[in-house]
Amino acid sequence: MTTLTHLAFSALFAGDVKVSLLQTGLTIFGSILPDLDHPQSFIGKILHPLSHPLNLRFGHRKAIHGLPLWLTILLIGKFFAWEPVHWIVIGAISHSLIDCYNISGVALLAPFSDRAFVLFDNENWQIPSGSRQDYFCCIAFIVLFGGVQYIYDLGGARAALNVAMQSPKITVEHYLSAGNQRCYITGKFRWADGRTESIEQWLIVGSEGQNLVFWNERQLVRVMHGKFLRSSLVRTDAEWISVKLNGVGTVNQDSFFYDGKKWYYAQTGTKVLGVIKSVSNAMPEIEINSSVMPTLYNQPAGATL
Repeated sequence: MTTLTHLAFSALFAGDVKVSLLQTGLTIFGSILPDLDHPQSFIGKILHPLSHPLNLRFGHRKAIHGLPLWLTILLIGKFFAWEPVHWIVIGAISHSLIDCYNISGVALLAPFSDRAFVLFDNENWQIPSGSRQDYFCCIAFIVLFGGVQYIYDLGGARAALNVAMQSPKITVEHYLSAGNQRCYITGKFRWADGRTESIEQWLIVGSEGQNLVFWNERQLVRVMHGKFLRSSLVRTDAEWISVKLNGVGTVNQDSFFYDGKKWYYAQTGTKVLGVIKSVSNAMPEIEINSSVMPTLYNQPAGATL
């Protein structure tokens, strides 16, 4: 494969898990290292004084491409806790694996065996290096890499499926997997009286079993009020700031509270108990009406009651 194809494939290889820009860069760098055994390769021309003797000693696509070498380097990196080595080796292994598509294959077990591993026996499925198919693969890897990043930006495969299918059931599953993130729902809602309404964004207050509870700026909406015909989850980077009262308190701002069975909306001055979240997601301000102190959840530094 050409250098561009190796770069694109290694980026896709690393992109299957959410990694930093530095880790992706190390993976891409590692993807060109096995071609040190080829003096005419991109890296071979840059490091020709090293590449030429390596080629004379080991040949091309043998020991320097072999998994034993790179797995040994990986173990050394693990032993000395050199985390960058991990990503460099991932890139190098991606190089060796994709070269198995070529007609000549790769001696993956070199130096212990010179047997060449070729992915397909049928030559029609093999890809000569520098051929038109090689460049098509490069373009496909770039497109797939962009698709993978888009899916992660949406919140993962479940989120992408949710956007594509707009299934209310998948939306619930997606929300329940979001943990403490502050989320919204969008879609089409049918009220119990038969009216339908397009929803741009309702805040999801929480769940009651497998049913979600929403805030539409006027009231809490739950399963008794109707159901979504189609929906998508909108996740934010914010997390809920919550307080759990073991007794009773009075909120000093509009809030939601959960008594262990149901969610309620509480205006300023209302008595509350259980888990309390302010509508604005600021730290809940509560006057304690019992001697039992509250438990704080996700309390920001310096926050007080």
